[in-house]
Amino acid sequence: MKTLHAELDRRRLLRYLGNAALALPFTRVLLEERLFGATPAKRALMIYFPDGIIKERWHPTGSGRDFEFQPMTAPLKAVRDDVILVKNVNYATEGSHEGGAAYILSGVKGHSGGISLDTYLGEKFKSNVILPVVRLGVGANFQTGSHISYFAPGSASPIEDNPAKAFYNIFGGASGSADPVTKNKLLAAEMSILDLSMNDIKGLQNKLGSVEKQKLDVHLEALRELERRVQSAAGGPVAGACTKEVDMRGLSFPQPDHTYPPGPHKNEYFAVIGDIMTDLAVQVLACGVTNVLYFQWSHPVSPTAFNFPGGVDVARGHHDISHYGDLNGSGAQDFIKAQAWYTDRIAKLLGRLKAIKEGDQSLLYNTAAMALTEIADSNLHDFKNVGLILAGQAGGNWNTGRCLDGLGASHNQVLVSMLQAMGLPDTSYGDASLGTGPLAGLRA
Repeated sequence: MKTLHAELDRRRLLRYLGNAALALPFTRVLLEERLFGATPAKRALMIYFPDGIIKERWHPTGSGRDFEFQPMTAPLKAVRDDVILVKNVNYATEGSHEGGAAYILSGVKGHSGGISLDTYLGEKFKSNVILPVVRLGVGANFQTGSHISYFAPGSASPIEDNPAKAFYNIFGGASGSADPVTKNKLLAAEMSILDLSMNDIKGLQNKLGSVEKQKLDVHLEALRELERRVQSAAGGPVAGACTKEVDMRGLSFPQPDHTYPPGPHKNEYFAVIGDIMTDLAVQVLACGVTNVLYFQWSHPVSPTAFNFPGGVDVARGHHDISHYGDLNGSGAQDFIKAQAWYTDRIAKLLGRLKAIKEGDQSLLYNTAAMALTEIADSNLHDFKNVGLILAGQAGGNWNTGRCLDGLGASHNQVLVSMLQAMGLPDTSYGDASLGTGPLAGLRA
């Protein structure tokens, strides 16, 4: 291991290892040990959930560190010390879910969007990573005409919500020179990306010391298990690939999938696909695939019904229940359950990132995370006092574990805060006339 350490910096290491499937688990070993004397890279994580909030059931009572969660955000208690619940921030847009969606990452009014924050950050932090930005979705492309992420004004970014394709696109560097038949087998889960790299992996293992080899084995097995789960989702059990536990998950999508809706968009798979995509997100950030990740749950005016396995037994579509009517009625109770389900998934992702060590800190500590939705109160169709979660310490820049009053700030200032947390000097983002400078009170 000392020989590799002496000879290789991070850029040359990735070139030496040759492909994503081989490089990434080993990169994770290096990141955990903070080798090469490098300061861990900061990561930016943006998470979208649909259809707004009920303000009285979302925003905490109290402020600072003396606050109490409301029902919609109660699952975040599990990561209380690592979040900032922000209230009294306003979207500088109006009219509809679609207009809010186009604005929240671009800071530009209208339905055409602008260059979104994930795209901008991806370009700024693309050195020494395999992908500038990774975008993962769960039902993000099903029955939608509105978008959140844009790579250019009026041009929506592609969001991958098929776990097999996502895994192939992220970890399929091994197949870069593969023939078309091999590539098709990889995508159809008839061949393992890791198996294609196994000879190289074994050669690398022989060069490592016992501690590094043991860690690499652990991470390879984690990636192998994720591949098994994805293969099961893509085409059903594959000989030698799927364990009994994975088979019991019940995912079996035909290839090609001519059903409607296609497998990844079927309502009954919503939670399972979400779990797999969460695992992919963790691996993507932990292995240094990218420094910028966008995770999209469904989309504005979401049709998802929460009576899927692992849901909250609400049969009406999500957008329908977001127009809840009476604050104390059954519609409001259903909407509370659904949004709490989303914040529970956000909490689980944050908790997973916190569990990953990077030197004497964690991956979450080195991350600036933001979870948000496209509208404030869906029942009222307003854009004031929106639901916003910030998380992670951004490498020591954010003081977490509290509720922060934005005092009427524009959401454009939150976007600037994300940029500055990543170390950029920007003082505006999107339309500067809608707000400049960072959100006050975030810094440690």
